Amino acid sequence: MRRRLAVLVSLLLVGLPALPGASAPLVPVRVAITNHLIFRTPLYVASKMGFFRAEGLDVELENMQVGSDAMKLLASGGVEFDSGPPIDGIHAIEQGIGVSGVALMNATFQNSVIVTKSQAGTIKRFADLKGHTMGVTGIGSATWQFAMLLTAKSGLKPEDIQFVSLGTNAQIAEVQAGRVDAMAATDPEPYELVQAGSAVYLVDMLDPATHQRYVPKPALFADVMANDDYIKSHPAQVQAFVNGMQRAFNWCNTHSPEEAAAVLKSFPSFDAYSLKDLVAMEKRLRPTLPKSVAITREEYANAMGVVRTIGQLKTEIPFDQAIKPSFGEHAAKAYPPPK
Repeated sequence: MRRRLAVLVSLLLVGLPALPGASAPLVPVRVAITNHLIFRTPLYVASKMGFFRAEGLDVELENMQVGSDAMKLLASGGVEFDSGPPIDGIHAIEQGIGVSGVALMNATFQNSVIVTKSQAGTIKRFADLKGHTMGVTGIGSATWQFAMLLTAKSGLKPEDIQFVSLGTNAQIAEVQAGRVDAMAATDPEPYELVQAGSAVYLVDMLDPATHQRYVPKPALFADVMANDDYIKSHPAQVQAFVNGMQRAFNWCNTHSPEEAAAVLKSFPSFDAYSLKDLVAMEKRLRPTLPKSVAITREEYANAMGVVRTIGQLKTEIPFDQAIKPSFGEHAAKAYPPPK
């Protein structure tokens, strides 16, 4: 397996052909992301496989500890794009900051809740977490919002659970040390902890039946957002970025999990994970991969239903104010998704 994947890395990353427009000056753009999450595979593919460069962009991925910090950076002009949960954009709009979703990242919730092995015997369902500690990336983060959803759906109150901010770098160590009883997170950390025997799944949204129980599909889980001022002043760059994402989605939907894992392994942020585990996580992701980057009204409406459930929606923000679907629709026409 290792030899085969090493060959894939060589073929994919060393022998890349020249791409159209590669000799033209590239426009630098920055994208804020939160840690190394498997569902962002298309973003890594677009960067590594040259799809952004083919569209005339030099894209830099900037890692953030908490998703809300990424939105602050986007609002201030510190980055051109932010890949995160739509609620971050909604909160920005509520504060009078003009941001819009321009491309879909995923319309299936990717979160999991895991319980430490020592607590697995007593915590059998989410309601059993009453009086226990739960790790989240940060208060207000996407993982916290997901935990709030499960709390509401399970008949608990937020104060019934002690939430602990772990950031993105200490999640595995905190769980293995027993400093929290449970954790809400997104692959790779939950998968890695379960495989290591340190935890078990309590709620896994990559299971279709579990997803339908808590959130109707399709539901906007994460999108690419841009500042409205940047969209108005640089529409060509926005379209180029979304085009690159569509090309990456097409690649992901026509290549194997092994090939996708090889791309991820080329990024230093995935050094801690074996190729075998990355392949397994890519297989978990594969059924949820969208074909088009265009965000639909149904995806947005279902996501707003989640936000209402957790009491995070102060104002009803209409689809046309929060989303600019034309960029994704144009990209899908320029680079038709595989059937």
